Amino acid sequence: MKVDYQKELKKHGFSLLICLKSVSLDKNMSAEDVLLLISKIDNCLISLYKKLEELAVSEEVKNVFGNLASLEQNEMRKIIHNIQKVDGI
Repeated sequence: MKVDYQKELKKHGFSLLICLKSVSLDKNMSAEDVLLLISKIDNCLISLYKKLEELAVSEEVKNVFGNLASLEQNEMRKIIHNIQKVDGI
């Protein structure tokens, strides 16, 4: 069974473009600003992968999207750690 993921995402109200609209670049960004920007992008990707995991029909595809979500969550932990280092927390 073939799944049109774009159509399914739209039907369930998820749009990566809308999610990414909260991301804005500025030439005067600090290192902390860049890390926060990256964390917003990671959050968008995590949400996308989790939604695609829910919509997937086969277990193999569910696992792929679940693994991608896990990888992004691990990346997010590293980013949070780096933000704390920048802040001196």
